[in-house]
Amino acid sequence: MKDIELPRKVVTGDGAIDRIADIADELRLWGDSIVISDPTTKEIAGDKVKDALKSQLYLIEGPADEEVEKILAEIKKGTNIKYVAGVGGGKIIDITKVVALKAKIPFLSIPTAASHDGIVSPQASIKGKTPMSIKAHSPLAVIADTAILQKAPPKLTAAGCADAISN
Repeated sequence: MKDIELPRKVVTGDGAIDRIADIADELRLWGDSIVISDPTTKEIAGDKVKDALKSQLYLIEGPADEEVEKILAEIKKGTNIKYVAGVGGGKIIDITKVVALKAKIPFLSIPTAASHDGIVSPQASIKGKTPMSIKAHSPLAVIADTAILQKAPPKLTAAGCADAISN
């Protein structure tokens, strides 16, 4: 028996990121959220997503496993976080997947490079003191802005092509 989990919505094209608030509303993602990014992807798209969703922004700066625990602690502080959004590459999106799984909330995948197959997959690989590869969930939606993706370094785009071919 096969069991395939897919995103409910996939939005691509130049300017797709400009629809993020409407997409969240359409998916009934109402309430507080956290946008997970790093210093580089914050500049590329993280701030824009944070502003559009009126979210908190959490910047990844340390080992992935430690960052997962810090974000979960932030969620458990009594805030009313209803979903998370990962803006970046494979590390950020995988951290977002694990946070969403452990917090039992949905997540959005907003890639800034096509260099990984984690954009839509339900698998997450987390590195750190305790490396893990776990089955999580696919994102509720993927918002892949081609104007952003095409600005990624060419070696990341080539890596993404290799992932697509191998899969």
